Amino acid sequence: MTDPSELNKRFEQIIETPSKELRFNEHGESVAILCQSDWVRILVIQRQDPANLVSIEVELSLPSRSIKVSSGIREKGELKEADTKVLANQVIEHLQYMTLLQDEGFTLELIGQECLWTASRDLQESPSQEFFELLTPPSECVPWSVESSVISPFKYIS
Repeated sequence: MTDPSELNKRFEQIIETPSKELRFNEHGESVAILCQSDWVRILVIQRQDPANLVSIEVELSLPSRSIKVSSGIREKGELKEADTKVLANQVIEHLQYMTLLQDEGFTLELIGQECLWTASRDLQESPSQEFFELLTPPSECVPWSVESSVISPFKYIS
């Protein structure tokens, strides 16, 4: 399980980066990956405006490769019935995570034919430890080592 304290620590590192060291995209945003898993990518978005607005965006998409299950074997290029049940349960678990975020003030959206779910929230003040406990996804999410930069869309969108 992802450690909420580590998410908080990484968040603080990201937002403490001096603005002169940030790289901004064409929309005036500096985007850094807080953490990422096969299912979820959590972004910290800093805007290049006088208010220095900071947002959190959680992106959810089906993994692009086959799911990891105990059997792990695919037959004829298709998932076994047991594997599809595991996948369905993981989808439910992650969608419940997204609706929990919505219940706690995030804006939930569905983008594109690829079914990319996003939950976003502007932060008016420094988030509490409870916020990072809420933000912790059901799948293991590893901190991203690359510092703030212009990043590409979630890998599941072409």
